Amino acid sequence: MVTDACRDWRNELAAMAAGRPDPVRATGLAAHLEGCPQCREDLAELAPVAQALHLVDPDRLTDPPAPPEGLGRSVVSAVSAVRRSEARAARWRRAAIAAAAVAGAAAVLAGVLALSTRTEGPETFVAFTTAPEGVVASVELTEAAWGTQIALDVDGLDTEADDVYWLWLSASDGDRVAAGTFRGDGHMQMSAALPLDDARRVWVTDEDDAVVFDAPVD
Repeated sequence: MVTDACRDWRNELAAMAAGRPDPVRATGLAAHLEGCPQCREDLAELAPVAQALHLVDPDRLTDPPAPPEGLGRSVVSAVSAVRRSEARAARWRRAAIAAAAVAGAAAVLAGVLALSTRTEGPETFVAFTTAPEGVVASVELTEAAWGTQIALDVDGLDTEADDVYWLWLSASDGDRVAAGTFRGDGHMQMSAALPLDDARRVWVTDEDDAVVFDAPVD
């Protein structure tokens, strides 16, 4: 189960997977990993993506694909949301920044890997079967070489609450892989380092780790 301590270390996991750990926090991260199987699994998910970067050969590029549409707007929106939340409790501010760092690192690694291979593949549309009353949400999952690209659409959330939500993909063994965070309604682009063929569940949790949206992936 992901705890507040796990969320506080998420940005360091991405840096370690990329081979650039923060020397100041490296000892603390190592101690956390020893006692946290969830973070060890998350690090194992990120590591293959980071290792694949060594396969990129810029000289062989002929027609590199463009980044997902709306990625820039999503990044700017996420940064703005973090700045607006600075008045909130410090615990939730750290959680939002950590989770956003995981999603950002996964997106950067996936984008670089895309320079040497096409990422588009089969698509799966999923409408959430569990959602708050009056809220409509769905996702479009697209197979990618680095995992799964996710287009999330939400309409009806309380935008005044300024709450942070986490999107997850889960495999058949129940392990969950973070795809990113968002606030309120809109169209969001996210990514997860879990192959679409292995995905069995897509779901969203709130700041208390309670399930908000949930649906099986056929």
